[in-house]
Amino acid sequence: MATSKATTTRVKFTPAFVARVIKGEIIGEFGDTESPLRIRSTSTGANYLIMKKSGGRVHRIVARDAEGVPVADAAKIWKLADARNWARGVVADLTRGKAPTRSIPVGGVATFASLARELMEGYTLAGRRVPGYKEVARPNSVASRVRGLRDLDPIIGALPVAKVDALAAVRVRDLVQTPATATRAWAAARWVMSAAVERGIALANPFARGNVKAPARPADRERAPTLEEIVRIWRAAEEIGGTQGDITRFIFALPVRATAASNLVWDDIDLETGTLTIRPEPGSKLRRPLVMPLVGLARAIIEARRPRNPRGDSLVFGNSAGKPWASWSPLYRRLHPMSDTSGWSIHDARRSVPTILGNLAIEGVTAWDADSLLGHAVSTSMGSSVGAVYNRSDRLESARKAAMAWDAVLAAALGGTVTTLRRAAA
Repeated sequence: MATSKATTTRVKFTPAFVARVIKGEIIGEFGDTESPLRIRSTSTGANYLIMKKSGGRVHRIVARDAEGVPVADAAKIWKLADARNWARGVVADLTRGKAPTRSIPVGGVATFASLARELMEGYTLAGRRVPGYKEVARPNSVASRVRGLRDLDPIIGALPVAKVDALAAVRVRDLVQTPATATRAWAAARWVMSAAVERGIALANPFARGNVKAPARPADRERAPTLEEIVRIWRAAEEIGGTQGDITRFIFALPVRATAASNLVWDDIDLETGTLTIRPEPGSKLRRPLVMPLVGLARAIIEARRPRNPRGDSLVFGNSAGKPWASWSPLYRRLHPMSDTSGWSIHDARRSVPTILGNLAIEGVTAWDADSLLGHAVSTSMGSSVGAVYNRSDRLESARKAAMAWDAVLAAALGGTVTTLRRAAA
């Protein structure tokens, strides 16, 4: 398929074809049959360009950075779909007699944030390996990547990949607030820059081991608010009110993950059967829908929030912009002093509930029941991965038993009579 410099071979561009051109397996200039895009391959690299006759002259337009400088090896750092859109936009401008203002988009594509977005598009496809990073996507690692990249965006997101250096790494380490967040952000940055180095668009990975000192790893969380603390948090959340107060009390009443609560829509609520359905979201640990019991205090919160005729796809705990509510950090700054508590996050409710139920040793409620209320995979409770493969029980009745026991404990604590629920010592 190689051709001389004076000839342009027309061929349908595919990612596989472009990859061969980038590797130097095919030398020459080729035109895409699907768009005005061309790719020129030489011994020094592969670049996208456009040839368009307009106003009596032939325009030769190459990909440039934000400062107007031609970008070397643009085909390595630009997705084929983006390059095609660029080519169509430039030709449309020339056809209308305009200057090709769309001829310098690569500067916006070669940033840390844009490379991260490209990698995530492939990474979130389960079982797909992402070029430049030898790892298969798993739901929990996807969620960690998303959160880590979100923390990195205001610090280094706008930087060109080639300028993400040791000083940038130090800023990440110093500006990300908590040890857990810093570790997560560091891992995400190392992942993106590893791909950048392998693609040849960065000289070094400052986040790799042996370069800039990584942030200290956080200690395992042990915080589990006591029943007395939960009562104070509940009262503070009632005082705050609104969506933020409601979602706080809801999670303490039914210990689902915060993201699961935030993403609930009214179609997920079934008041007739007393259940709610948590559906897998991109990046979540769930592999299939999880049906949970809706009883007592948690049900009362849902009923109080329910509009007369709710839209099925509208959020139960949405913010003013119609997005899932997730502003926990500002809320903690209010809840902690108001409840005279500290050091806890909303996820710690999932540690408190089974701990309190276990300590109270309520008649007929087993550790299996309490674990069912958390929605853990069967393998987590059984200590074996075999359970997750063969045991397809939804554990709803087991979870309902624990939910009713916890609801009775919490309601009694709010009323000051929790001691009556203790089982008599044998």
